[in-house]
Amino acid sequence: GCHRVIIHPPVWVHKTGDREYDILVTTQQLTHIIEQHIKIARMSGFGCITGGKQADYKVRFRPLYCRILVIGILLTAHIAGDYFLQQFAIFKLKRDDQAILLLHAFIWASCVGAALKLLGRFTWWKYICLLVVHAIIDYWKLHCNPYPTSLTVNIFDQMLHMLQLWFAGRGGKSHLN
Repeated sequence: GCHRVIIHPPVWVHKTGDREYDILVTTQQLTHIIEQHIKIARMSGFGCITGGKQADYKVRFRPLYCRILVIGILLTAHIAGDYFLQQFAIFKLKRDDQAILLLHAFIWASCVGAALKLLGRFTWWKYICLLVVHAIIDYWKLHCNPYPTSLTVNIFDQMLHMLQLWFAGRGGKSHLN
């Protein structure tokens, strides 16, 4: 790929007659600007920051592509944990055995936790909340509902899981800047 860098204010090349010294001074100026940008970008989460000295500009907006990427990674983890890694035996037995239900919730929370770790948003309290809430939602779906396999119940179940992902994915620093 290619990258475009707009530096404001401009960096002017020193011309002293000593080519190596001129390159050294210009390289140091550019290195300082890049280091400042990286420090500011880490503090801002997904924010788009342009800046010079002392972070002249504030976060203007959060790029849509970063949000879409976060959503895609979390949804992939959700689908992997809730469907692909749930073997048919787990699907059948989790209604009758609470340990199997907890195993399923552990597998799902581990998938989502790995995605959060990848995004730089993992915390242990989020992991524990994901585990407990997923187990409660699935318990409700299997035991407190007269029609656990109906389409309406499954859609509501998935909406609750999406809400979980939304809360878990919010905030924190990210590695996607």
